[in-house]
Amino acid sequence: MAPEDRFNAPHAAELLLRSGQLDKAADVIHGAVTAHPDDHVALRLLSAAEMLRGRAEEALDFIDCALAVKSDTPEYHLHRANLLYRLGRLDDAADAFGRAAELDPTNPDAKRSQLTVYYDSGRFTEALAIGGELIRASPENEEYAQAVLQVLNRRFEALDGEYVVLSERGPRPRWRPRPRANFFEALQTQSRVIHALIIRETRTRFGDSKLGYGWALLEPILHILMLSLVFAVMMHGQPPIGDQFFIFYYTGIIPYHLFVHTSTSMTYAITSNGSLLQLPPVGTFDVLMARGLLELITDALVAVILLAGFAAIGLGAFPQDLTGVFAALIVVWLLGCGSGFLNAVVNAFSKSWDKIWAQLTRLLYFCSGIFYVPGMMPDWIRDILAWNPVLHGVDWFRSSFFREYEPHWLDRSYLSAVAVATLLVGLALERALRRRLCEPL
Repeated sequence: MAPEDRFNAPHAAELLLRSGQLDKAADVIHGAVTAHPDDHVALRLLSAAEMLRGRAEEALDFIDCALAVKSDTPEYHLHRANLLYRLGRLDDAADAFGRAAELDPTNPDAKRSQLTVYYDSGRFTEALAIGGELIRASPENEEYAQAVLQVLNRRFEALDGEYVVLSERGPRPRWRPRPRANFFEALQTQSRVIHALIIRETRTRFGDSKLGYGWALLEPILHILMLSLVFAVMMHGQPPIGDQFFIFYYTGIIPYHLFVHTSTSMTYAITSNGSLLQLPPVGTFDVLMARGLLELITDALVAVILLAGFAAIGLGAFPQDLTGVFAALIVVWLLGCGSGFLNAVVNAFSKSWDKIWAQLTRLLYFCSGIFYVPGMMPDWIRDILAWNPVLHGVDWFRSSFFREYEPHWLDRSYLSAVAVATLLVGLALERALRRRLCEPL
């Protein structure tokens, strides 16, 4: 009824933007701007629409027009600074973030972003000054402390072993940026980042509990003990394979837990590490792999400790095929990592996915042959269960312990193919959406 109304158009444009109809939103608000060129609210909204359409230069022009009308709005300067940062104009972006911080000293976001820009442009002295202001304002903020530590590390690297002597012989030579790191240097840096994240995850997960790392060992012990006691009565003291219930259920619980722990832990890696992802060296791949590797290390240690405990009480649980044990665990872990990458991306955009995944893993508990042998089932049921790759992982691990157990339905190549395909799809999805995953939605 009134498409160019200066009050109706912004509301309609916001609704269209929220529903993903970017072109329509831009058309609506553009009409209002044409009719009212001094409406700074409409200009700011048009700039947002152009930015979401990937037209950063046009978005910058419109936010400049909005600032020409209303120059004392901190949010406008923040938006302009982000656009300049996207366009690679780092010095201009730093100045814009500084102007936003002057207009709104109570908002630390502008100074935090300004620190990142100074870091990216190699202006470490200015970055340290901003970091000092942030720490003085919030001395308990761990993110600020980690950011300043990162700047200090890069500042020391930039010195590159050279000594600067203060004298009156002349001005200090201008700093020159270090050349871009090659593949091996970048790999070494990423390895250090992942190692630091693993240590952080370990302290976060186990440091607050008095039992600490013992919780990781207690869960499978109680699980195996419960299954052994229940089924020892139901099966009159004889497990389906071998002579010991503890060993039989151990061979089912370990690979299942490795898959579930890895995929579930990685599901929350992005959503629970939002502050870390704002640090330049830390990416979504790093936080995901840190959690995946931590679960592999944890469950492998638990498996070894349990085997040593079984041997100590005389159960004789040493596997017949040690290579098969390692291969089965690695392939199951790769399957868990692939599922974890997929879950993390989906969960970042759909907050209810983690609850759906929890129900799926409970269903897998009954479909993966943990407390039974698929050969006990009718053929048509076993053929359906054989589509479950986790079942093949459990039987591969179990057949490496019991020489007499050679199930004809076990397909190691099927499990390996599914694990590799899932991992490749998960990595590709994480790579394609990495920028959106690092930014607030």
